Amino acid sequence: MIKSALVTLTPVVVGLFWMSQYPAIPTTDFQAPSGWEERTSNSKPPRLALDFDPAVGIPLKDIDDAIALHYLLDAHSREAIVITQITTTFGNVDGNATYSVAKELFRRWFVPKSINLFKGATNARDFDTVAAHKLADHQGIVVALGPVTNIAAALELNPNPQWDHLILLGIYMIFINLQFICYIIHIYINLQSLPVCKGGTERRGLNIRALRTTELNFALDEQSVNRVLDVAGRIPVTVFPMEVCRKVLFTEDDLEGLDDWFRVSSFSWLWISPFVTGRLGFHPWDLLPAIFVEFPKIFKISKVSMKLVNLPWQKGHIHISNATGENDIDVVVDIDVALFRQLYDKTFS
Repeated sequence: MIKSALVTLTPVVVGLFWMSQYPAIPTTDFQAPSGWEERTSNSKPPRLALDFDPAVGIPLKDIDDAIALHYLLDAHSREAIVITQITTTFGNVDGNATYSVAKELFRRWFVPKSINLFKGATNARDFDTVAAHKLADHQGIVVALGPVTNIAAALELNPNPQWDHLILLGIYMIFINLQFICYIIHIYINLQSLPVCKGGTERRGLNIRALRTTELNFALDEQSVNRVLDVAGRIPVTVFPMEVCRKVLFTEDDLEGLDDWFRVSSFSWLWISPFVTGRLGFHPWDLLPAIFVEFPKIFKISKVSMKLVNLPWQKGHIHISNATGENDIDVVVDIDVALFRQLYDKTFS
């Protein structure tokens, strides 16, 4: 009898614990991203620095950084943006490995010589890097797709950089087994009928997300995150949390427009990703900020106050509350998925 009760109650207890992890992003009127103006055909394309942690080709590691790079290189070739530099950081793998992967991508994808590649942080304490110095001198947009160590180091060198906009990607902390278990529970008790956080939805009763707002890129270097979020009062900052990124699900079919080497190198990630995401596919996390640079209007923004929880048992957790008017941050809370896919298919067809 006790065994039967445990079998019945365990999924319920785990499910309730899972649901309790998530505060909703507060509801506000959707706003246009701050710092973005409608560009005309006569306006100059924005200058962009990309800081990322590519790992394609490394077994069981994520491939979305490389997909984002491919998209941005296409935008560069169309003169929609001007990529001035690309820097690497640790994250998906160690910093030496991400730099090696980036060099391989440069070689295979014939990246223009006008775009320079610089090696950045290999760990959260690695501030004295070429990448940090180059980012400190950059003028334009900065897109950070990995831990923000290089960004924080650049701000130490130059507290008032000439950055037009800083775009950060959180992405969720990966707990493979619990994610998969929670997905099964999700189906088992039919949570689809309950209120779901779809970015900007107000919490009324239950609010389902995958594992609290635990942002992996933030968890890997919390000290740097605190430094970077402080710049929001001086530079427009946009954050892509995991919730909006989980709205887009890719499968192997979405890689058909990429070269054979990339598709072969993606095999192990395609195999493991359902256990990571709890879904039959993978989320192209880094691609969303990349497309945002060129097409911000397909996203919806909520202006909020954001800070790290800063508790040892909640590493990487962020606390989001109503905007205060001081150091507010634009959080992306929704996306037009159909239009996003049209833009992607047009680029990768």
